[in-house]
Amino acid sequence: MSDIERCSNVEAFFVEHVHEAMRELRVETKAETQGYLVKLLSGFSVSHQAPSLSESLAGRLQQALEVSGPERLARLRGLGDVALFICGFFPDSFDRRGLSRSYVVALGGRAYLVVGKEAREQGRGELFVELGD
Repeated sequence: MSDIERCSNVEAFFVEHVHEAMRELRVETKAETQGYLVKLLSGFSVSHQAPSLSESLAGRLQQALEVSGPERLARLRGLGDVALFICGFFPDSFDRRGLSRSYVVALGGRAYLVVGKEAREQGRGELFVELGD
């Protein structure tokens, strides 16, 4: 058996694995949050959609803070997405980058919470609050 799995439906692959991971970790989320995670992972699996991981998280935060309005929220959401992705797929990369896992989790979580708070004021946002928590 090969270490690389062939999969014709990337989204179905991640539905199964996200559900299994949440069950193993005993994490309960809303279906909307699980759906967001599946879409995020599916999108990142396509090379032209994956964000550059060479840019620092602090640099992403700086870029988000330099703009306002919807652009700021989009950049903060992107920061949260990248932090979440790095924590899940590259947990051993923190030492090489001079980071701690708790720093990456806190940075990504805070970014999601800011997005969630703003979206709540518009009548939605629970998804990002849940991701931030």
